[in-house]
Amino acid sequence: MHPQIFRFSNFIKSSLSSFFKKRSLLTQFFFGILNGLLPCGLIYAALSVAFLTENIIGGMIFMIFFGLGTLPMMLGISLGATWIRKIFGGKLPKLIPIIYSFLGLWLIFRGLIITFPHIIMQNIDLSIISFCY
Repeated sequence: MHPQIFRFSNFIKSSLSSFFKKRSLLTQFFFGILNGLLPCGLIYAALSVAFLTENIIGGMIFMIFFGLGTLPMMLGISLGATWIRKIFGGKLPKLIPIIYSFLGLWLIFRGLIITFPHIIMQNIDLSIISFCY
């Protein structure tokens, strides 16, 4: 890494860390705006739709409603994470690999059902299940 880039990176890190320690509404607002600059597929999709609207006002209204629509889920995830930490405490790092293992097995099983439905589900009427190919 180039020395100037390294110094600039350290300057940004130290500035942001001291700014983050203030814990005021202004710092939370600032970091919320910075968070909006992070790449996110859903935001890019919403921006694509906003660009396709008839005018600037239509795009602005679409993005406002997109933000308001995602707000409940974002708050739910934030508050849910705090609630889960309170319940499980120090056990959470031990539970995460187990949860990932179950999710992995479940996804493998679902993939097998879609790929080989006649082998996995021999006694189930597959005509009622719609498959996307």
